[in-house]
Amino acid sequence: MSKSHLHNPCEPFQAYNRLEGRTREESLTSALSAKIHDPLWMLARQWQFGEFKGEDTGSAIEAKIAYRTQKLNYFKPHHGPWQKHDDALPMEITVEKLHQKIGIRSAYYLGKKLLRAIDAALEGVPGFAQGFYMSKLIAHFAFQAPTLNTDDPVQAMSRQAQVMARTKTYQFLLTIQGKALDAGRVLKSFSENPDFLNSFSNTHPGGFILPNHLIPLRNVLQQWKEQVITEFNLPELEQHKSWVPEKMEYAFEAASVKIQEADQRNLQANAYFQGHLDWFSFDQKVSDEPMVLPDIPSDSSERKVLTLIPSEASIAGMPVSRWWEMEDGKVDLGNMNASDTDIAKIAITQYAMNYSNDWLAIPLDIPSGSLCEVEGIVVKDVFGFRTHVEAAHLQNNSSYLGWGMFGQSVLNENEQFIGMDPKVFVPDSLAKTLESEPVEKVKMIRDEMANMVWGIEAVVPDLMGSGISGVDVSNTLEQILENFLAKEEEVDEIAANDPAYLPLESRNGQVRTYKAPLKYILSNKIAENWIPFIPIHKPGQAINREITLQRASMPRTVGGIEPHAVRPQSSFLRRGILENNEQDKPYFIHEEEVPRAGVTLIGQYQLTRWYSGKRVIWYGARKISGKGEGSSGLRFDLLTDNV
Repeated sequence: MSKSHLHNPCEPFQAYNRLEGRTREESLTSALSAKIHDPLWMLARQWQFGEFKGEDTGSAIEAKIAYRTQKLNYFKPHHGPWQKHDDALPMEITVEKLHQKIGIRSAYYLGKKLLRAIDAALEGVPGFAQGFYMSKLIAHFAFQAPTLNTDDPVQAMSRQAQVMARTKTYQFLLTIQGKALDAGRVLKSFSENPDFLNSFSNTHPGGFILPNHLIPLRNVLQQWKEQVITEFNLPELEQHKSWVPEKMEYAFEAASVKIQEADQRNLQANAYFQGHLDWFSFDQKVSDEPMVLPDIPSDSSERKVLTLIPSEASIAGMPVSRWWEMEDGKVDLGNMNASDTDIAKIAITQYAMNYSNDWLAIPLDIPSGSLCEVEGIVVKDVFGFRTHVEAAHLQNNSSYLGWGMFGQSVLNENEQFIGMDPKVFVPDSLAKTLESEPVEKVKMIRDEMANMVWGIEAVVPDLMGSGISGVDVSNTLEQILENFLAKEEEVDEIAANDPAYLPLESRNGQVRTYKAPLKYILSNKIAENWIPFIPIHKPGQAINREITLQRASMPRTVGGIEPHAVRPQSSFLRRGILENNEQDKPYFIHEEEVPRAGVTLIGQYQLTRWYSGKRVIWYGARKISGKGEGSSGLRFDLLTDNV
């Protein structure tokens, strides 16, 4: 055999066959319908093997659901007693509202509104003419621009300089001082003393209000005050607030009480700071302590039975469960990359691929601010069979530990978990709000080198209704004080005839001078918008010696006045400090509230529209995570070159 017969350079011929359906008609309808020859025979075999009694029974076509709802009827802020809960406002506003000082611009327009209301209410009353009280009220409650006076106490002067450091605000005050009514001063006087108008009666020396005008004026002021409080949603009293300064977050309770059936649900939120209220913000509280309610509770429960058509539960990107149905572009089965530790991704993927047609969803409208409990569901399939699905928490199974979704944890008086509440809570919260730029922004950071916590006032109120940079205000404040007060001359040179430096030579009758090469500094300077919090032991903790953080003060040293404490300018850190910058009481923060990552407090105005169509505005706060530790560069006992 020749060599050419042993070597064949040509590859063998390969052929592939594919079995596929082919239609003999112009339309593909018949081919895609996937018809079977005897469907009745297949149904009979399914019945014979008992498949209709298993999981893969007929499809559900009808569902009857019995449920009970129970409205919340009481609310308790952190600092106050139980009060009636009204859903005229969202619960978020009732919880979050804080008392932010009315901006000067708003106070200007509210003052004009008050004067117009006085003229309208007293029109036709004997002895009154239009504008009769305008000039007199402005004389007592006019806008006042701050001034610096060396005869004033140091802290009072510092407070005036803090206002002057807001340049635009100071210029606006200079423009309107003595010319317009300050509604903020009127509101403050009326809140402190509802009968303050009596001192302006002409029965007193210097009074200008006629006796027959006192009652109408008091009524006008009362209505005007209620409108202002309603418009800005201000907590009129301290007991109306839910803000907990020591924790820098909100805490409150809400309850649904029925005396007739002895059914009571007490929901508490001890750590709400996210800015959006939802079911996960609440836990159920079990306590033997009786609730002191303002009135007799009414029955706010309601039981309903609805008949609905269930639909398959689905998620975005889930593959369809029907055969021959075209997938949309959201489904990407080839991009499901999950390791053996991605339990959540594996569970969702398995549900979508294998069990999606086993879960059904029933649309159910629940009034906001209600607790809802599903008592049972009756499902009817295409074969006419009805199946009663009992609620999971009602099943009589001693080994059953409880399963549910969107329920509240039940806690005892010691905050220990003892179970789950089967009722689902739907709070009357907001879906969307418009938020202003931060009026206040405080960054709480840990400084391990200085062994303390700093509250950095990144944004402080500009007193006009918005925020301004805390760094700019602190720098401007220092310049104002330094330019106003006389500086002490710094002694850079020491005369040679000073006994401390004798003997020194003199040449041609001229006295030599001596300049010290080094100088001692007790402490370096820190920006005034950095407010220190120092760790101290909690009172009464002789054994555990737990730590808490107390607000401290850095000294301000300006030539011409005695050194004094730097006061914060944001309402978050000014707790316990009076209007004249004098401290009335200390301020403490729980040490665990400032982790290593730090936290950031943001105060801002928010606007929304409630279901009644009412436009609502309020001032609230929220807390977000910080960006890690920081360093102020604070140092003590420095010896530096005397340059």
